[in-house]
Amino acid sequence: MDISESPVLVGRGPHCGMIIDDSSVSSSHAEVVRRDGTVFVKDLNSTNGTTVNGQAVSGEVALPAGGRVAFGTAAFTLQGSSLVEAPPEIGRTQIVGGGSGKSPTGTAQVPSTPPPPPHSAVGTGLADGAGGWTSGLLTAYLALLVGLGMSATLVWVFFESDSQSSYDNWTTWDSVYSVLYIISLVLTIPIAIMLIIWTFKAHKASDALQPGPRKWGRGWSIGAWFIPIANYILLPLVLAEIHKITSAERAGGKVTGDWPRRSTPASVVLWFVFYAIGGWLLLIGASLVDVTSGPDEYRTGLFFTLVGLGMTGVATALAAAFIRDVSDKLS
Repeated sequence: MDISESPVLVGRGPHCGMIIDDSSVSSSHAEVVRRDGTVFVKDLNSTNGTTVNGQAVSGEVALPAGGRVAFGTAAFTLQGSSLVEAPPEIGRTQIVGGGSGKSPTGTAQVPSTPPPPPHSAVGTGLADGAGGWTSGLLTAYLALLVGLGMSATLVWVFFESDSQSSYDNWTTWDSVYSVLYIISLVLTIPIAIMLIIWTFKAHKASDALQPGPRKWGRGWSIGAWFIPIANYILLPLVLAEIHKITSAERAGGKVTGDWPRRSTPASVVLWFVFYAIGGWLLLIGASLVDVTSGPDEYRTGLFFTLVGLGMTGVATALAAAFIRDVSDKLS
């Protein structure tokens, strides 16, 4: 395989530019590139490691002419600007993806153009599976919030009138609001579960695009949801990193190295800001309505409730749009 000035991903996965069919090789194992006539090898946190002339690769290491590089147990030597399979007693690796595996001379055969990655390499089903379910539930929740807002508004309107018919309408819409409120509480359970599942799958899928180190590991995609108060800060950071990776330019089946410098999307920040403020206002409104001793407190409680519903609705719409966007990019 000839090493060009464009980075080539080495690994067992079908998204790699140099595909090695060997159980000791990780899906995205290493990266090789030629700069100013020198070939460099970079290990991508592979399971079995990468060595250059018997020394473990940490970071990026130059591969000298005639030097030996091993991806796991699959060994190659550098001849000119090409990687040639090592002698049979050292490596018996077969390269797949467009040829018989080995040429009569033992030179590794690789496809001239890497095959496009299948959906499984970058998150199969996130748009139609976890992403679809999550955004669908959020859309249903948004519709429920609209119903809650309308019923709460009618409660306010009929509460202001002194007629018997208005009193009957007030009690009717107050009952409707109570029923919708209970339904919304029940719906938050599957929504919370699907949000956790989606975040984990999105993080896992983005690893195929960015196999190297990242600030927020996969454990944070679940753990950040369960840290009270701090989750309003940690979750936007985790989700923003996923968005930066999925929206970055791609080359050779992975994102370019400048992805960390991409700006944090405002939608994910506003999602949690509006949700936090809206939830707090709803709690205030519910407490005033429940313990009211007069019409003024009741009206104040309804006001806080309506504003809280509006802000929660905006947060829900932002969350649904963000999840659809990331899911589409991953799928």
